[in-house]
Amino acid sequence: MMAKPSIVILITMQSYLRNWIQAGAFDELMKRYDVHFVVVKYNWDPREIERYGIENYRVISQANYRMFLLRRLLTVTMYKHAQVSRAFRIKLSLVRPRIRFLYRMLSLPLIYDLLLGLYKIVLPSWTEFAGVVKTISPSLVIAPSLAADSFTIDMTYTARKLGVKSMLLINSWDNLISKGVLPIPPDCLVVWGPQGVSQATKVQQMPPGSVVALGVPRFEVYYSENKRDFSIHAFNKIPSEKKILLYAATAMPFDDVQALQILDRAISETYSNYVILFRPHPEMHKRIGEANIAECGFRNVYIDQQVAAYYASRFQPGNDDPPSYVNNAELDYYPVLMKSIVGTICPPTTLSLEGAINGIPCLMICYGDGKNFWLTPDLMSQYENVEEVLSFPGIIPCRSEAELESCFRKLLAYSQDENIKKELVRATEYVVSRSGETYKSSLCALTDRLLQSGKCGSDSLV
Repeated sequence: MMAKPSIVILITMQSYLRNWIQAGAFDELMKRYDVHFVVVKYNWDPREIERYGIENYRVISQANYRMFLLRRLLTVTMYKHAQVSRAFRIKLSLVRPRIRFLYRMLSLPLIYDLLLGLYKIVLPSWTEFAGVVKTISPSLVIAPSLAADSFTIDMTYTARKLGVKSMLLINSWDNLISKGVLPIPPDCLVVWGPQGVSQATKVQQMPPGSVVALGVPRFEVYYSENKRDFSIHAFNKIPSEKKILLYAATAMPFDDVQALQILDRAISETYSNYVILFRPHPEMHKRIGEANIAECGFRNVYIDQQVAAYYASRFQPGNDDPPSYVNNAELDYYPVLMKSIVGTICPPTTLSLEGAINGIPCLMICYGDGKNFWLTPDLMSQYENVEEVLSFPGIIPCRSEAELESCFRKLLAYSQDENIKKELVRATEYVVSRSGETYKSSLCALTDRLLQSGKCGSDSLV
């Protein structure tokens, strides 16, 4: 009996445990191939992977000098691509002027080519990862990625030096135009949908035949027939006759209380059959002058109990940097939540897209609060991926606080329009492909094709 070909899967972030392993992305690969998990030790306990049924794995680290050099390369490459990405230009405008000038100089075409060539000549292979590759002799290395870390750059760099094929699985819908870059491109790049293909080819300058859209594994829970059966109303102690609007906080700083005060007052005065369910982001950044929603005296605002303890912990003395709560927010909760709400209200965040693929209209907050100034909603709403979603039917951009109540009325009208809901679902297929096949099957078939023919995808952009 022939031995199964080996594959190495590199896990570099804690959130990938839920988003990829728990979501089942690698289940078919683990049946067909000899899969070896490798975890990079950085700012979380690698043993957490054992919670997801992975008992045999290797732990490696990256030298500080490599992390420094590759992160600098990442930033320089972001400047190189800034001319074709407004999101990059917005982020880079926040860099200190002196450093900004240096990065711009290094990103000029000839200088950048010399810099990248120097990296490839001077920088040796990633010793610990190379050791794993030489021991296992894999046919392919795979990594989920934000395209914004030194680890996956180093993986593709070292794999190329060792003659091993590499594949990156893009983690979110904005990674390729706002978070990261691919200075050392993989052999195969897997994105969410046509929007991701466009980002990869136009911004990251990937060859079309190296980019494939497969959807996203953590969203497949919305299409599964094995859904949990419980009441969101009862779980959150909301009266059963009330219609629920989900307010989804974003990770980036924004004064949610300011917006909720207006909405809470409007509900009390005019829309008494509605309530708002406030859902903190499980990786919320600190806000300037932040107040605890639970202590604001709202009459119509409830805190989502799935993340309520995490939210309360953020206000405990000395807890200035609470750990990520992503892995504690179980995926099978979301379909029940989406089935129970009639609309979403939020600054730009992925949960707005999750609502949209379920036909739930969204009031998207696209203005700043005048207090927090780091990647505020008015800036993020200018990102290309968000702009495209704002054009979808059923998505309402709110450009100022003064418009919030009128946009709220429009949201309630859309929530009762079945045609708008259907059009919204169709529009989201531009962002998230839905082929009818499971992600795990599609990823396995893609891997088969890559290893058998050397080809990742077609030369078409669709």
